[in-house]
Amino acid sequence: MYLAGLTLLQHHANAGSISSQGSGARAVSGVDALSLGFAKEKEKSLSYPATGGLTSWEWIGTVRDADDQVITGPTPEIVADGRTLRTAEKVTGILKLEYNAPYDAYRLSAVPSDIEQVQIFAEAE
Repeated sequence: MYLAGLTLLQHHANAGSISSQGSGARAVSGVDALSLGFAKEKEKSLSYPATGGLTSWEWIGTVRDADDQVITGPTPEIVADGRTLRTAEKVTGILKLEYNAPYDAYRLSAVPSDIEQVQIFAEAE
């Protein structure tokens, strides 16, 4: 589960126990790389927040400016800030990008075998 922009304060399960397994950064890359379509836009939302900026990005096919003119020179600068991706100017095109996203891992254990479904309740701010 991803909690956008929230800090997990506590959690409870109706069966078993939950324990922290640490935190880290997940690579959003390879087959998981994100492709975003821009239609005369400067800003898009990322699936997960980016930590440390983008690791790679490339425009797929033709990129056009706000006047529908093909951009033949350098493409606009791209900046990732949390869950927001911004370009220096409005563009139309498809952007494929890779980046790292933070995570906290938890383990659910000791669930009795007669329990088919566990509910986890989370408090966040």
